[in-house]
Amino acid sequence: MAQSEIAENINIGTFDFLDENYYDIEVWTENPNGNTDGNPENDKFVSFHCLNLYCNNNIIGDETYYLRNVLIGNMFNYHTDGYDVADYSTHINSEFALGTNINYSIYGKYSGYAAFWIDYNDDNDYDDENEYLGTSDFTEDLTSATGTLTFVEDAPEGKHKLRIRYIYTTERVNVPGENDACTPISGLGYYGDAHEYAVTIFNPSVAPDCAFDPSPANTATNVILNTTLEWQNATATNYDIYFG
Repeated sequence: MAQSEIAENINIGTFDFLDENYYDIEVWTENPNGNTDGNPENDKFVSFHCLNLYCNNNIIGDETYYLRNVLIGNMFNYHTDGYDVADYSTHINSEFALGTNINYSIYGKYSGYAAFWIDYNDDNDYDDENEYLGTSDFTEDLTSATGTLTFVEDAPEGKHKLRIRYIYTTERVNVPGENDACTPISGLGYYGDAHEYAVTIFNPSVAPDCAFDPSPANTATNVILNTTLEWQNATATNYDIYFG
């Protein structure tokens, strides 16, 4: 690709997603201007997809319009009007430690409330203890709902689905509560919005497993100088690399 060129409609083939699970789709760049990349840290984008539908609230109105900018800790999803995640297929992953308090800022196009749930035990609902994380204060038009989410200290580690609902209302009524993760939108207000994200909960006091399956392999010889280093690890968030 030339500088500033946009690649569109790339056919990556056909894949069967047979299980209701998370799948990682990675997109990356390499060899800028035919040279070794001096800053590879900004090269890779990973999109986390989950195919199981917990609930569909799009009963009346269009539940794809009112949530705009979502900031939770270091997870930021910026979009403008018409961004549609009502099929619950697009996810952005972020990592949070057990027992931490995470600040959020949710920009709603119109006045209303933002509410949050997380499926800690991955049983395809938000009905269990501690899975309701709270509801924001009433938010005026063109302002952001702000607050704090707390991930409990005994939460199971791993990747879980985080649900955000935004309920549009012009008055301080129709407030979404603990049992409203999947309440039909007609029961809460005429319009609303819903996003779901994959979040990884981890224990910062437990060291991650060692990396494995390196490429090039350990003790490999005659390896080209500009080879790409790769390895596997499911829990680490960063790495130290030594040559010797």
